[in-house]
Amino acid sequence: MVMESFVRGFLLLTLVSLWSQECWAVEILMVGDSMSEFMGQSLESFCGGSTVFNAGLGGTTAEQWAEYEAEVLPQACGSDWEVVYISVGGNDVLESECSISVGELRDRIERAIENIAFNIAPSASKYVLTGYCMPASPEEDNGGGCSDPSNYSVLPAVLKVISPTLPDSASLEIVDSFGACGGSTSSFSDPGLFQDAIHLNARGYCTVFSQPAVQESLKCSSPNDNDIINDCMSLSESELPSGREQNCVHGDEDSLDEDSSDEDSSSESAYRGGLIVIGVFVAWLTTFF
Repeated sequence: MVMESFVRGFLLLTLVSLWSQECWAVEILMVGDSMSEFMGQSLESFCGGSTVFNAGLGGTTAEQWAEYEAEVLPQACGSDWEVVYISVGGNDVLESECSISVGELRDRIERAIENIAFNIAPSASKYVLTGYCMPASPEEDNGGGCSDPSNYSVLPAVLKVISPTLPDSASLEIVDSFGACGGSTSSFSDPGLFQDAIHLNARGYCTVFSQPAVQESLKCSSPNDNDIINDCMSLSESELPSGREQNCVHGDEDSLDEDSSDEDSSSESAYRGGLIVIGVFVAWLTTFF
C-alpha cells in the first residue's frame, strides 16, 4: 500500500512538473531600440519562468516604431506573448541633441506604443516600459547638446505623462529606471554598469531588470539565477549581455529568417507532443497500482 501511494505520488508529481514548465511560463517580446536589442536573451536569466523573443533594433526611434508594420516581426518572434517590453524614445532625445520637449517626446512615444499594441504585437495583455538609466557620461556623437546630466531630464519627465490608447484587454505599466544605475539629473551614472556612455553591460541590465517593480511587471515567477539576481555587482564590468545572436530580428526590420522560424515551430510542436505522450503514459501506469 505504501509503495502504491509512493508510485502514484511520484508519477503525479512528474506530470505536474512537466506541465507547469509549459503552462506557467511567460512569453515576453522585446521591441524598440538598443536597450532591447543589446540585452539579447539575458532577461531569461533575470526573469524566472520567462521565454524571451528579442526583436530590438538598435538605433531606431519612437518615430520609426510608430510607422513600422506587423512585418517588422518575422515568424521566429512568435505570436503568443503575454508581455511586450518596449524601449523607445532614447534615440529621439539624442538625435535632437537633448533639445526635444517633453510634449513632443510624449507624442512620439505614445504613437509608437499604440502602433505596437494595435498592429505589431496586438495579442499581449501587458506592455511595459522602464525608460533608461541616466547615461554614464556625455554621448560624444550628439554635437554637445547632451553634455550635462541636466540635459537628460526629459527622460524621467516624459514617463510621468505618457498615456497612450490601448486595446481594451491590455494595460501599460511604467517603471522609471532613470536613477537605477546611480545617476540623476545632476550626476552621471556608475560607469561600471555600462559598456560605453549609454549602453548597459550585463551588470547594468541585471541592476535594471532585477528591480522588484520590473520583476512584477514582467510577471517573473522567480529569478532563474538567484546568485546573479541577489548580487548583480558580482558580474564583471567587461561582461556583456548574452544571447544577442539568438535575437529573432538581426540588425534591421527586413531580416526575416524563415528557416529559423520553421525550426522553432517544429521544436515547440515536438515538445508539446512529448508532454501529451508522457501524460497518457503516466495515466496508463497508474491503472496498474
